Amino acid sequence: MTPRSPPSDASALRQKALRLLATREHSHAELLRKLEQSRARRARADAGGRATSDEIARIVQDLALAGWQSDARYAEALVRRLKSQASHRYIQSKLAEVGIARDVAEAALAELDQDDATAAAALWQRRFGTPPRDERERRRQIRFLLSRGFHLSDAFRIVPAASTSAGVAANAVTAPDLDPSSHD
Repeated sequence: MTPRSPPSDASALRQKALRLLATREHSHAELLRKLEQSRARRARADAGGRATSDEIARIVQDLALAGWQSDARYAEALVRRLKSQASHRYIQSKLAEVGIARDVAEAALAELDQDDATAAAALWQRRFGTPPRDERERRRQIRFLLSRGFHLSDAFRIVPAASTSAGVAANAVTAPDLDPSSHD
C-alpha cells in the first residue's frame, strides 16, 4: 500500500465547502467567510493554508456554477424559516446581513405573503398565549416582539394589559376606531 498524500489546500477547502453545503444552504458571502476562517486555522496549525483568497473565491464560484451554492435558494430558505417568526423588515435585514444581493432578496421576499401585524399576533399567541401577570411580564413580551422586528404599535396592540389584581385578565387592546364621525 502506498501512503496517501494529504489533499491540496484547495482540494481540502472544496471538500469543506461541499460538507457545509450538504448540511444546509449558505450564502455566497457566508461560504467565503467560513472557508477563509478554515484556511486561517489550517495556516496556524501549519497544515497547509496556502490557498489564496482568489482561490477560495474561485472555489465558491465553481460551486455556484455547478449548482451547489445558490444565493436565491439560500434567501428562499431563510424566508421560509423566518416567515411566521419575524417581520418583513427583520427578514430583509437578515438577508442583507448575510450578503444577499438586493434583487435576490426582493425576489425571495416577494413570496412572503404575510401581514406583519397578523404574524406578530400569531407569534405572540404561540409563544405566550395568556395575558401577562404584571407590567414587567408585559414589557418582556413586548420586547420579544420588537426583537423580531415588529412595530411597537403592533406590539402594544397585541400584548394585552397585565391581569388585574382581582385575577381577571384584561382583553387585548384593539386598534382605535379611526372613523372621525364616531367621536362625537
